[in-house]
Amino acid sequence: RALERLERADAPPGEGASPGAAGAAGLRQVQLQIDAEDAYSAQLERERAEEIERLAAQVSTVNMIYRDIASLVGAQQEDVDEIEDLVSRSHDRTTNGHRQLERAVRRRVQKHRCCAYFLCFLLLLIVLIVLAVIVARHVPAAAR
Repeated sequence: RALERLERADAPPGEGASPGAAGAAGLRQVQLQIDAEDAYSAQLERERAEEIERLAAQVSTVNMIYRDIASLVGAQQEDVDEIEDLVSRSHDRTTNGHRQLERAVRRRVQKHRCCAYFLCFLLLLIVLIVLAVIVARHVPAAAR
């Protein structure tokens, strides 16, 4: 682009101006424009470099955050595993306790049933003894 501008600057000057002065002024104007564009390009390059550096710093920060999170998760995993183990043991103990309660209830029912049978047998025995005593008192002595 700079060569194109230089060639245009060498083109015939406008009307009413001397060819040497117009060419030098045009050349100077083109040179100033090239310098301005170079300065602008340099500024853009500096801004891009600064932005890239800021982006790299931010990526580094995010990377550190992810590492911190990973270490926290790793440390907490041990706690989570321990809690899981405790929950599992609690479940096993609760299940065992439930079975023991069911067994105790069955034994209690059997015990009550056995006591009820014993009381019925005792009551029947008492009734038979009372009947035997009543019958023995009412039977005449000669029939004995």
